[in-house]
Amino acid sequence: MLVFFLRLGLNLLEEGRIKLEIQPVYLKSKNSSELPISFGLLYIINNSLSLRTTYFFDTMNKDQKTVLQLYYYRRVLLN
Repeated sequence: MLVFFLRLGLNLLEEGRIKLEIQPVYLKSKNSSELPISFGLLYIINNSLSLRTTYFFDTMNKDQKTVLQLYYYRRVLLN
């Protein structure tokens, strides 16, 4: 199976706290190929928290879903 994806974003505010995103994914297997696409909106709350909502549309399976994600970032110290 071959998978190729790309996430593109456009900053909507001057400070870059809101980002509009699109992510096409190309999936190629022995018998078929697919190109599901997702659209999202990312909001950076602070240095540690981001909120992302994404709408997925799979043309091959005619499947649609909306996902809400909360990202928590923490610095990892390695000795």
